Amino acid sequence: AMAAARGAVLARLAQRASGGEGGSAGREIARILAQARRESAPLEVAAADVAGALSLADGYELQRLVARELAAVPGWESVGFKVGATALPVQQRMGLTEPFMAEVFAANTLVPVDPGTSAAARPVPPVLTRGIEAEWGFMLGRDLPTLGQDDRDYDRDEVAEAVSFCFPVIEITGTRYVESPGFPLFLADGGGNGLVIVSPKRLWRAPSDWELKDASDIAVRTSLDGVPVAEGSGRQVMGHPLEALTWLANKRGRRVIRSGEIVSSGAANGNHPLPLTALPAQIKVEFQGWGDLSLALPSPAGPDTECLDRTDEQLFLPFPAYRDAFSLSVKQ
Repeated sequence: AMAAARGAVLARLAQRASGGEGGSAGREIARILAQARRESAPLEVAAADVAGALSLADGYELQRLVARELAAVPGWESVGFKVGATALPVQQRMGLTEPFMAEVFAANTLVPVDPGTSAAARPVPPVLTRGIEAEWGFMLGRDLPTLGQDDRDYDRDEVAEAVSFCFPVIEITGTRYVESPGFPLFLADGGGNGLVIVSPKRLWRAPSDWELKDASDIAVRTSLDGVPVAEGSGRQVMGHPLEALTWLANKRGRRVIRSGEIVSSGAANGNHPLPLTALPAQIKVEFQGWGDLSLALPSPAGPDTECLDRTDEQLFLPFPAYRDAFSLSVKQ
């Protein structure tokens, strides 16, 4: 009932925003979405109730307002971006002409650590898990300033020079919505981001290492409970994972990407759906010749449970705490 009530309010606000009350309605939408994200609260919004009310630009503006709401809560600061829809078929399915970007936050951008690690904790899950993606992650060692309309684009070599490290990443895609409310509200809710799981530092590599230079040719396999379910390579990420970072760097309207922040590249072997009520106990992504990253998930407690935080078998540190603990935020 609460999910439906919140969703009805959201739909009314979306209609108000399209009717010229964008400022106040947009701020209230952002407040609802930020609270739902923090509390893992579901939202029931019928697509028909918001059809045509919001544009792609509205979705990005709401995303910015959500990030501002979350920034006021300790532990929920933005720590970078994800790039999504890097494959042309995905863009076509979403009605897009390019990838999309969404900010990611400290509370669900995590690094697995040993159980005895100080301040280690379990993650805040998305309400509904949707899929698993194997990706390249990048940490910047210097800022990438915002570009104006008349500024020259960054080229790929310039972008690579701003990278301190690259590493394998698992993204658990997820949402607060019980059903899809359309792309603008999907974008406002983080573009399907549930969790970003970053490799521990033993797998971090410098941009000059082969793991990035030869990324197009690195085979990537995803397994669920030991069964391979997806194969791909870095070539599936716009030809090379650095192309996704370069696209983001050249995206007008984004904020500054700051030194020490992370960017995830988009899927190297597609988005493999995760069942809503029978999550696998273990997810594993293997980057050929480089290493693998595993994520242990709990068994659902009941038929309607999609929660990821019912186990103490695997603990994590938020990415900023892990980065700072090892003084990993400077350009190498």
